[in-house]
Amino acid sequence: AAVTFAPQALTTARTYTVVFTPDQLPASAETLVRDAGGQITYAVPAIGVLTATSPDPDFLARLRARGDLAAAGPVCILRLRDPKAGPVQLAGELATAATAEAADLYRRFQWDIRKVTGDGRSWELETGNHQVVVGLIDTGIDTGHPDLHRNLLGTRQFVPGATDARDEHGHGTHMAGAIAGNGRVLGVGPNLGLRAYRAFTASGETLAAWLAAAMVAAADDGVDVIALGLGGFDAASRYYISTRETSDVADFMAYHRAVKYALERNAAIVTAAGNDALDLGSARRVTDFLNAEYGPCGYVFRSPARQVSGSRAGVLTVGATAPDDRIAVYTNYGAGNIDITGPGGDFLRGTEAGWWTDLCLSTWPGGYAWMAGTGMAAAKVAATVALTITDGLRRTGRKPFPAQATAQVLQAAAGLVQAEPLPGRLGRGAVDALAALGGH
Repeated sequence: AAVTFAPQALTTARTYTVVFTPDQLPASAETLVRDAGGQITYAVPAIGVLTATSPDPDFLARLRARGDLAAAGPVCILRLRDPKAGPVQLAGELATAATAEAADLYRRFQWDIRKVTGDGRSWELETGNHQVVVGLIDTGIDTGHPDLHRNLLGTRQFVPGATDARDEHGHGTHMAGAIAGNGRVLGVGPNLGLRAYRAFTASGETLAAWLAAAMVAAADDGVDVIALGLGGFDAASRYYISTRETSDVADFMAYHRAVKYALERNAAIVTAAGNDALDLGSARRVTDFLNAEYGPCGYVFRSPARQVSGSRAGVLTVGATAPDDRIAVYTNYGAGNIDITGPGGDFLRGTEAGWWTDLCLSTWPGGYAWMAGTGMAAAKVAATVALTITDGLRRTGRKPFPAQATAQVLQAAAGLVQAEPLPGRLGRGAVDALAALGGH
């Protein structure tokens, strides 16, 4: 069942993110960039963001002299960093498709879905429908997967050079199964609508502009919940200092504009906290991490930094727990930065036989696989938020606002079984779809 790809690393030499002062690109953007010695390579007109390339070392200075810019600087390559060892593929007879009624892999292996749904009791209250849609912004999706196709309502892709939303990495397909799988594996919302937005290369890399374009498109498509498996967008110190100038971090601003755009269009946003085992509450540690991660881009962070998604109002940030409900060894954490947790899997048993069953089993291009990460946890929270919206629609005839749905999920979050030595560093507790829907 293994699917082999040949990922190519993303190269961004002399490429810049530019954010204009208006929220939309000015009509003169192309002329401004050209006259400054550059060429536009990507644009998100609705939020005034573009990327441009130029061989001229004075390009940004020339552009600032010609246009009204909010921020401009070198692009940062953002990478999925999942703590997986493989991932481990199912082999032999397990890799073949089966009917939705079977759900045999759910019963055998999906401890994480059983934990969130109360052993499936939440499905007696709500399983979702296609009036409520989760927009998954990730590496794409296996559109022909038998566990996914019945809930997949559409795909779009935002990676230059890619021709479709085909998942050449696996992460997006894995998250999709945890959200709305309905076959041999089951998602938290097995009848929810799902739209997939590919914003990553085959090697799991992306740019802020690509993510922003996908978020804008998802909001325009009317999705109810945006699920972001990326937890590595940590460029959150307000200023950077390069060898040439001091300015706002343009990638950071582009991301925030996209978040604002989506929230204003009533899309709830759920994002992974990241898999760096980083205390997001420590400005010094986050700053050190940013310098190590983005130093090659030309950034030197000196002011106190914060993790982007955890610091943005309206975004639900998800940490990960192990099968025994303890904090996962890889998850980012920090009081005031994590809102809620979900089961993301762990490596509790080392090399002991069957260790991979402590990870999360879900769909994979061409079959099924185990993975661990805060992305896997975020998928379950996103599905739970979508189920509360579905429930509200069924009961009242209208969809609750995103803030209402996320508040309902947070209020229902159960306390972790294992008491944490630092209260609040993993938010309210563990996501509980059964409690969020009013069950017990």
